[in-house]
Amino acid sequence: MYIKNNFKDKILYVGQHDFLFIDTILNNLTLGSKEIDIEKVVEICKLFDIHNSIMKLDKGYETVIGEKNTHSLSG
Repeated sequence: MYIKNNFKDKILYVGQHDFLFIDTILNNLTLGSKEIDIEKVVEICKLFDIHNSIMKLDKGYETVIGEKNTHSLSG
């Protein structure tokens, strides 16, 4: 049985159109949350097979991406 507040934490909206903040890959993935552990982010990126692509960039997870930047991760 879910408690109402607990249930809301488990839902995420994924729209049809992607949007990237002009920020680091890490901040885009975590939406800027400092509560999310980098090791957990890396683990999830490995599951989705994007970790190696991120690590090929000069600054890895600290690479700045977004609409006005040249780096893109969309496939």
